[in-house]
Amino acid sequence: MEIVFDEDDKEKENVVYMITLKIAPYRKKYVYIGMTQRALKERIREHLYDKRSQVCKFIQTHEVKELEVEVLHECQFEQLLESAESYKIGTYFLKNGTLNNQKNRLINKHFKGFQKMTLATIKKCCDTLALSLV
Repeated sequence: MEIVFDEDDKEKENVVYMITLKIAPYRKKYVYIGMTQRALKERIREHLYDKRSQVCKFIQTHEVKELEVEVLHECQFEQLLESAESYKIGTYFLKNGTLNNQKNRLINKHFKGFQKMTLATIKKCCDTLALSLV
């Protein structure tokens, strides 16, 4: 499995990140959006080797060809991390649809809460969260 990770991002702390898992040979993508207060490379290492991690479990049960890590948001204050993570998950949901979207599935556990909401409610929540991140 190839890991694509910007060298400049590895030491960043207080970030919301996205892991994209590309599955061979179907060109499907599965996405995990998370946050960490520690160095991002430490958190990614946990995702890869901690058997309790959703990402690790996914890798063990699927033929993952490539894992790409991308920083979505850097937080100046760690108190904003949860809001930023929820905002990024919500906006991802609005852009890409549901878990049943065949191209870009979201594998976060807490994503299921978004499935129960209407798109208008999710948009309102994201708009409110966006204001708190400014």
